[in-house]
Amino acid sequence: MELILGAIRAAIGFYILIVFAHAIMSWFGSMRGSQVEALLDRAVEPALKPIRSLIMPLQGGTGIDFSPAILIMVLVILRGLLS
Repeated sequence: MELILGAIRAAIGFYILIVFAHAIMSWFGSMRGSQVEALLDRAVEPALKPIRSLIMPLQGGTGIDFSPAILIMVLVILRGLLS
């Protein structure tokens, strides 16, 4: 059982890195349309969409997307619960 939990924690840690990379790449316009961006979008956007649908009305059009930070916090908490 510990082996399975360790693998899940590792997968969550890897996904956190992917979400972080996606957020950083969104700051650089030169990466738009690249294959790397497309790959990260396919991996991260399905998890970000529900968060955005909840927080965007609350943000009032600030132009800052907090959904990656919220997703990372949720993943860190989830990984901690599996310890």
